[in-house]
Amino acid sequence: MSALKDLKKRLSAVQSTRQLTSAMKTVSSIKFSRINNILGGFREYSASFEKMVKDIGAFESDENNAPKTTLYVLISGNRGLCGGYNIELFSYFDEIVKQTRDALFMACGKKAIEHCRQKDIPLLAAFDLPDIPDYSVSENLYKVLRSFLDEGRVERVLFVCQKHINLLKRQPQTVSLLAPAAEDLKVDDGIIFIPDKETVLKELYSLYQNEAVYSVLLNCAAGVQAATLTAMRSAFDTANESAQALEISINRRRQADVTASVIETAADNNYDLGKEV
Repeated sequence: MSALKDLKKRLSAVQSTRQLTSAMKTVSSIKFSRINNILGGFREYSASFEKMVKDIGAFESDENNAPKTTLYVLISGNRGLCGGYNIELFSYFDEIVKQTRDALFMACGKKAIEHCRQKDIPLLAAFDLPDIPDYSVSENLYKVLRSFLDEGRVERVLFVCQKHINLLKRQPQTVSLLAPAAEDLKVDDGIIFIPDKETVLKELYSLYQNEAVYSVLLNCAAGVQAATLTAMRSAFDTANESAQALEISINRRRQADVTASVIETAADNNYDLGKEV
């Protein structure tokens, strides 16, 4: 009987795990679908915007002139239970930290902030991110980064994040947020600017950088939800298989106990009949 109770306790624990992973799988699936829908519309905007920038001929920077001070912005998810997403990202980031000198660091996302604090990595700033970032979030982040660039505290910004390739594949990468000086911009002389070139280029540059930041944030968010969905789907399948195996074991144990009880009762009856004879 004690063995049957132990099996029931294990089944109850596995069923709780199955219920939790099922709920998280559903939530991550919904979030991933929402982000994908946003990305679908944003890609069209981004492609049109980049075409306009190329047509104007602005924002071409010289990558050969290496900036002296670089700000690395680590972007992670807000929680665990997403497989090896954060582990792979942090391993990649730690290697960057080891190989760089005189660099500054910033963390975006709860797990990134937590990792930097555990590793005693000094942060220039920490920034909270929602699971599904909207354009206002990227605007606020860009304002912080822009202030660092304008103040001369940094000369280049590099995002350290996971590149979302598909539902099952991601790759750690660094993405540059270029910040060319106004005199370095190359503009087609045949274009007429209204009200004037400086005003248009300043606004265009701001939109261009916001678009770049938002693109990175959306890609990271999609990667986090894809990793969570994959991990929870795997965990749910494992829990479901374990629950089915335990249910079979419990049923067999019950059947064995019933059979043993019947045999015991039959043996007692035969013994009583033998005594009467």
